[in-house]
Amino acid sequence: MPLTLALIIVALALATWAHFAYWRKRLTLRPELDQLLFARTGDGWRIAVARRRARGTPRSLPVLLCHGLATNRHSMDFAVPGHSLALNLAGRGFDCFALDLRGHGATTAEPGASKVWTLDQYLRQDIPAALDVIREETGSNEVLFVGHSQGALLGLATAALHPERIAGVVAIAPPGQFGTTPALAQLARIGSLGIGGMLRTIARLWAPFGPIWHPHLAELAIRRANVEPEIYRLFLANAAESVNPGVLAHFAHCIKEDRFRSYDDSVDYGAAFTQCHRPALFVSGDRDGLAPPRAVEDTCVRWGGPKRYWSAGPAYGHGDLLIGRRAGLDVHPVVAAWLEERAPFAPAVSIAR
Repeated sequence: MPLTLALIIVALALATWAHFAYWRKRLTLRPELDQLLFARTGDGWRIAVARRRARGTPRSLPVLLCHGLATNRHSMDFAVPGHSLALNLAGRGFDCFALDLRGHGATTAEPGASKVWTLDQYLRQDIPAALDVIREETGSNEVLFVGHSQGALLGLATAALHPERIAGVVAIAPPGQFGTTPALAQLARIGSLGIGGMLRTIARLWAPFGPIWHPHLAELAIRRANVEPEIYRLFLANAAESVNPGVLAHFAHCIKEDRFRSYDDSVDYGAAFTQCHRPALFVSGDRDGLAPPRAVEDTCVRWGGPKRYWSAGPAYGHGDLLIGRRAGLDVHPVVAAWLEERAPFAPAVSIAR
């Protein structure tokens, strides 16, 4: 009997391994990047920045794309035609750079680097390092910043803190009302239980079954009905990431105070929004539980520079603003058109004969 039980356990283990090995091989995205760059921060991180060079006539400004909470750069450059915002923009002449913030994607830590951080390290270390490497590659001191969710907040804060580096911001679903959006508080409470650090593993194990079972918590992050089943599997297997406990603590602090401030309260990022005069486009989805239209509109109203608000309508939630069934036709062109207004085609360089 013990031998039979042992054989059953071994057989189940082998079947489980074979099952997930098959799905991992099938679902792993291998984007055809033009270049994978690494920017070094002052505190020991190598920030990955994936480049999509401009197709056709290049435009005058490069674009930096920044992912949201619990995702990586694949959410901004999904490597599937029709679902990649970065690829769409590159096709319109933009030199695009999608970064992985520390702890995400291809970004790695050097020995001795801190393993706990907050949103402040993203703003003080990661994004400035990415901006510097873009300047080295393109010669441009300014970029157009496109961010989603947390990345949208980081883009707005970077423009407010360093307006000389940011020519304009596209803020897709920024969760601007911390204390009055119940879903944010719910996520912070769940994250504090230690689940945040396991999200990457959970998502990859769950990926084969994602289209079959989609819990309410996941619906807050992405509207399942608006994403094709295979795209959803690919998203879970490639774009989902764990959340650092320091970042969760920072969000919990912002929720408690209902203010977007540094963790030590020395810098009020939200207050700086009203003083920034850079242009910004704010994008929302009517069915977004994490950044509902009222929160995005509130952030838009408080923005100090030229601004425009646009709703993608009732079909869209949060993450599907990037990879939804028709996002490539509905959302991406609106983002591109706004960017094109601020970055005409670069003047042709004449060659002396």
